[in-house]
Amino acid sequence: MSDLYSEILVSRLPQPIDVLKRTGLIAGVIVSLAGSVMITPVLFLAAIAFGVGIWYFFPRFNVEYEYLIVNKDMDIDIIYSRKKRKKGAEFNLNDMDILAPLKSHRMDYYNGNTQMKICDFTSGRNDITPYAMVIKGEKVLLELDQETVENMRRTYPNKVFLD
Repeated sequence: MSDLYSEILVSRLPQPIDVLKRTGLIAGVIVSLAGSVMITPVLFLAAIAFGVGIWYFFPRFNVEYEYLIVNKDMDIDIIYSRKKRKKGAEFNLNDMDILAPLKSHRMDYYNGNTQMKICDFTSGRNDITPYAMVIKGEKVLLELDQETVENMRRTYPNKVFLD
């Protein structure tokens, strides 16, 4: 039996809410600085607070996901601004119920289940159909390449579907 190994890097597209947050932080700094000059110097503290917010939150707007699959283990890391790495999730693929394209008829039951927790580790692009993996009561959305899915199908033929 051959070993299953795959490493995939997926860059998330900027979310509309992220653009609003960036704009709000920058506008907060500008308005606070202008207010501290024209109205009261106390608003300079607000400008400092918005500046700290920019320093802390701006790196979190550039997100990449790294999937590492080794034999029966899948690790998903979240990388912020290509500098900071955070553990996203760890899964034992033996516990997987199903892996199929999100819009597959095999996922109809899981897509209709509103109680299931959804973990989205995709880029958010509309032209790519993500795969959905159901494991331990969670639906995990992933962007896997065909080679990885084929290798997983060979390892777990009753759990991985391509249709």
